[in-house]
Amino acid sequence: MTDNKLDLEKEIFEKELDKLIDDFSNKRKIYHKKYINLCWITVIMNAALSFSVGISFIEEITLLFKIVALVLSSALLVANGAMSFLNYKNLYEQRTRTLVELLALRREYKFSVKFSDIRKDFEIINSKLQIIMQEDLTVWIENIPKEREEVK
Repeated sequence: MTDNKLDLEKEIFEKELDKLIDDFSNKRKIYHKKYINLCWITVIMNAALSFSVGISFIEEITLLFKIVALVLSSALLVANGAMSFLNYKNLYEQRTRTLVELLALRREYKFSVKFSDIRKDFEIINSKLQIIMQEDLTVWIENIPKEREEVK
């Protein structure tokens, strides 16, 4: 009876681990894409702003390019603020670290625990998963701006 219970727990563990790996892999790709897109938007707006300021010496179009430069500098300010606030690079790096740890855990599970009938081996690998997820959550929470503590 205990063998069936252990086998069932292993099956559930494998499904959960595979789902976590898929989720973290997808989130990692999304954050990386958003980070790269925001970087390119910033680069393109910087180039357009430099061009607008540089070409504004021509008297016939001075006013137009000064307005364009003002609009671009405002949009650039918003894009840089979004880049700092959203911090997709940090999110991408965090998801990558957690994904690497989950993949290593899956390898360890497949090579040492999957075909073992020793419950303690399974419990150790299961606790490692809990530690990985807790560390990810802790890092995630540390990146959330904290509210000021009330003075007592």
